[in-house]
Amino acid sequence: MWVSEFGTCHTGADCIDGATGQGLWFAGIRQYLREADIDWAYWAWNGTQARGTSRTYGEEETYGVLDRTWQKPALPALQTALGALQAATEHP
Repeated sequence: MWVSEFGTCHTGADCIDGATGQGLWFAGIRQYLREADIDWAYWAWNGTQARGTSRTYGEEETYGVLDRTWQKPALPALQTALGALQAATEHP
């Protein structure tokens, strides 16, 4: 199984781990993916928005892993949380 395009905001620690809302959901999906050893793709890596409906080219992508400069993580805790999902628990 492979889960595609899940994500969370990078605007604060409550986006990663929280008692309610997005942080609670994101903690739960990470636990499920880790325990089931499910492969995944994160939305989004980029630090700025592309063109598209309801998008403003060059504006901050608040779901992106990278900051607006694309040089460092926007929220290091998000990168750490995703890194914890990378260790395989079973053979390929």
